[in-house]
Amino acid sequence: MVLTAGALALTLPACSDGDDGVSKAGRAPGGDVRVCELLTRGEVAAAVGNPVADGSDEVGVRLCDWASVTDGTSVSVSLLVGPDEQLCVDALAMDPANEKVVGFDVPTYWSYLDIQGGFGNIVACTDAGQLTLTVTGALDGETDEARLREAAENLAARAIDRLE
Repeated sequence: MVLTAGALALTLPACSDGDDGVSKAGRAPGGDVRVCELLTRGEVAAAVGNPVADGSDEVGVRLCDWASVTDGTSVSVSLLVGPDEQLCVDALAMDPANEKVVGFDVPTYWSYLDIQGGFGNIVACTDAGQLTLTVTGALDGETDEARLREAAENLAARAIDRLE
């Protein structure tokens, strides 16, 4: 199961279909960010420890899902363009469930919900917008928070680097 962000009403160009590389900025001509090009299928699979499908975008939003092909861990990435960095930080800091993550060049927060295999969110306030990466654990309950967090931080670092 993958969380989606259907409330984001933004346009997303088509996704990349695989592991053939990612542009430094993950941007289309004209500056639009292609969220599915921020990470490759191979990077996602390596981080979560199970095979995933090619990134699939939701039409009309900046969202990309890499679903598990084995009922294992899945990843969803969204980019909300609009709020400036300080508004992003202020909003995240208000929620006591959000833990500030050290080691990133941009303000970054982690939260975890221990239901249905676990849902970990890492949110980064970047110049390009608010990047949210959700890692959804296997429904069999075998995924722990530390493993989801490690995968989320690894993938978020790659995506943030490609946004800069």
